[in-house]
Order: sequence, then C-alpha cells, then structure tokens
Amino acid sequence: MASAPETSTDRAVCVLWCAGEVPTELLFSLESRGVGVTICHGAFETMAEICDIGSIGGAPGGGAILVLVEPAQLRGKRALLTSCKRYAPWLRLWVYQHQAPIKLRPLELSQLGLDDPPAPATRPAGSAPIPRLKLTDEPRLQSEPGRADNQIENDGPPGRLLTDDELGMLLADESELDGD
Repeated sequence: MASAPETSTDRAVCVLWCAGEVPTELLFSLESRGVGVTICHGAFETMAEICDIGSIGGAPGGGAILVLVEPAQLRGKRALLTSCKRYAPWLRLWVYQHQAPIKLRPLELSQLGLDDPPAPATRPAGSAPIPRLKLTDEPRLQSEPGRADNQIENDGPPGRLLTDDELGMLLADESELDGD
C-alpha cells in the first residue's frame, strides 16, 4: 500500500537562529533529512518566523524546531525563549555547539546561561545634564522667576505689536494676496 504524498504541513520545519554563518555540516544534515530550513540572524526575525509557522494552524505535522546555533553568541535568548514557551509551546528547542561533545542536542535551559550581558547604559540624545556655567560674580536672585528687575510693570492688556494691515496680510489666504 502506497503512502500518501508528503504535503508541506507534514514536513518538519526548522528555524536556525545564528549570529554568523550557519555551519554547512548542520545545514546539509537537516536538508538531507527533508527538513525545511529557515535561517535567521536576530531575535526579532526568529520570533517572526516562529509566529508565521504557528499562524498556519499550529505546528506542522512533521514538527517545528528552533535550533540555537552557538548560543553564547546570541543576544536576546531569554526574551525569545520566554516568548516561545508562551506563544509556541509546540516548538521543540535544540542547541548546536560545534565544540561540544554532542553537537546537536535538546536544549537544557539550565546549561544555556540565559543571562545576556547587560547592555551598556546610554542616555537618549538631549537628555544629558547641561553643565551649569559658574560666573565670577553670581547675580543676585530675582524675586519672581522669569521677570527681570528692570522690566516695566504692566498689568494691563498687551500692547499692539502689529498694525491692522500687517495682521491682515498674515491671516490672508495666498489667493487674496496674489490679487493685489
């Protein structure tokens, strides 16, 4: 009895997350077994691919795998793996380390070292404190902030700054000005 032809949902899907080049040995091994491979180089790209796989209707019939290639070089592991556990619980997690005795093995979170190095603290542009200039003779403090001592007291309405013609020109439409 012949088996039904393999469909794209029956095929295993593998997302390789790597910081650099994908080891050709790993890539060849996966492709020779009929595994569909997607290569990602960042945490956001990797999560997007995983979500795309899941949006088809859950895990493919052949299974879905995330392989962390040389995890010591990857940044954002904690956030990505936390998101995978929450949004893609069907995803199998594996790790590939070229120098390890067993190069490709299931992911053991305790051995992974999930603590990413802290990012250097940076201030957004323009938020750095402005140095205060120190003058030789400090001016005396004003009694009311924002008002100079020599400012004229004027409690009445503000004076006219523009003539009626100037105000009319500023408020006029361009079409009205072109007709003059």
